Amino acid sequence: MTPRRYAAAGSEAEFQPGSRGRVLRNFPGITKVREMEDAETQALIVAQQAARTTYGRNHRFTPADIRRLHRMWLGSIYPWAGNYRTVTLARATSSSRMRR
Repeated sequence: MTPRRYAAAGSEAEFQPGSRGRVLRNFPGITKVREMEDAETQALIVAQQAARTTYGRNHRFTPADIRRLHRMWLGSIYPWAGNYRTVTLARATSSSRMRR
């Protein structure tokens, strides 16, 4: 098994009870992958429409804007939406690197 490149922590790494470790913990209580994909897609459509009225064509985006957009999109689904991620980044070990 290949080690993960990074590992999330806290609520970003928690799965929804009843999802068999397939769906991240979420406000609506969704446990099925397909249902979550549909919810995320619908939320994206709403967020895109809101962003068009919020930001002008010449707007220069800042990190705060990106966080706001993420919160607009996923804020009604995930508790961590719009926050910076908390992940542990690790360099690949020599045994996991591809040999030439």
